[in-house]
Amino acid sequence: MGVLDLEAVKGMAKKAGRPKTSTGSAPTIRVEADIQSMLKYIAARRGIPVAKLTSDLIRPVVEREFLKLAPRIEKETES
Repeated sequence: MGVLDLEAVKGMAKKAGRPKTSTGSAPTIRVEADIQSMLKYIAARRGIPVAKLTSDLIRPVVEREFLKLAPRIEKETES
């Protein structure tokens, strides 16, 4: 077994505190484990938070679906 260089390990410690989020509020969203794994990999390679990557990827789809339903929502609230 080799000798552990403690000076080299000092810089590897995790930073204290919670990781930064893209907007300051990141609610929990459940996704399947394989998707989460891929999101983490892509986010790490791009150097951005997983929350930002996920938002950027799903935003166009969610906005399109919301706009399809928006007229129905307005009619339902008028009644």
